Amino acid sequence: MYNIYCNLHRMMNDRGYLCMNNKLLTEKEFEDLIDKNEIFTKDDHKVASYWELESKLRLETINKLYHKYQNTDIHHIIIITKYGVTSIVKDAVSKMEINLRVEIFCLPELSFNIIDHKWVPQHIPLSPEEKKNVLDGYSCKESSLPHILVSDPVVKYYGLKRGTLIKIIRKKETTTPYVTYRVVS
Repeated sequence: MYNIYCNLHRMMNDRGYLCMNNKLLTEKEFEDLIDKNEIFTKDDHKVASYWELESKLRLETINKLYHKYQNTDIHHIIIITKYGVTSIVKDAVSKMEINLRVEIFCLPELSFNIIDHKWVPQHIPLSPEEKKNVLDGYSCKESSLPHILVSDPVVKYYGLKRGTLIKIIRKKETTTPYVTYRVVS
């Protein structure tokens, strides 16, 4: 479980967020925690983490979280769950995405850091300005670029939204790096 906690912190750090308690707990400190939920900040944007390890993620839990954060300055939550997610919960989450962005990770998805794998090329999310420069530079439209699914593990890792342009750099031992672009869809 501590490995998942560390990977969550690394993922949030890679997204540019800092934990509000400003320190990574030791394994002993983490195991002693009863409430493992935390708040991460980036500028004035806050993300809450919620750990649901005792039972399957239920619609009641999603509704409880929605009402808890509805009138706060937290509009984004990451849920770590031990078990899979039902289609009913997925539907409920997609309907509340207007007011509260919810990301759900099952334990295996955070048991290792996907971007450290030797076969995963470097993915660099581009800003809207960089995206415009790439599209202008190649004289193309977003629709003509290859796509990458929003459910792709690296896209989930970075928390990217549909329409984001990603620069992918594949390093080859015998040639120069190969650069390609993909749009999250």
